[in-house]
Amino acid sequence: MDKETFITRLKKASNSALKLAKEFTFNEISENCIYKIKPNNLDLSDHLTSSEKENLINRIKELNKTLTINEVSDRLMIENKVPIWINCSVIRSTKKNTTIELFTSRRFRNDFELYNKTENYPPFNAVIINPPYLFDNKEKFDVNWRYKKIQTAIKLRKSKIELNKLIKKKQ
Repeated sequence: MDKETFITRLKKASNSALKLAKEFTFNEISENCIYKIKPNNLDLSDHLTSSEKENLINRIKELNKTLTINEVSDRLMIENKVPIWINCSVIRSTKKNTTIELFTSRRFRNDFELYNKTENYPPFNAVIINPPYLFDNKEKFDVNWRYKKIQTAIKLRKSKIELNKLIKKKQ
């Protein structure tokens, strides 16, 4: 895969992730995207090639670093190979930027070997991650829940109490 194709597909996946965030959250979602790369596992497994291991070591060093779309392409392309799958989800939004997490496979492959071909922008797949206190999609939630630890803990506790009440009613 060439860099232009990668960036085009990432833009399409980002737009899909923004659309999901607008549908399921109550936040104002900025169209200006920045990215964080998060490998699906931080272990240097034996099945990884030497270049995949080297890339993983570099990704570990930058786990919380925000990146531009060009910086992402520089980091997720090795000899025209890219991660076999990449899940894109909005994890934070401010008036200025929306942060999209790229949860990636550690294995790199050629274009014809990629997952998520039905999405029309392989290897990307846009997803929405519900907060742990939300049991259904009936209510919109705060996209910034990961960054509001105390509020999230309180909501999680309340949800557990409500769930226990429901369970007791059914017994």
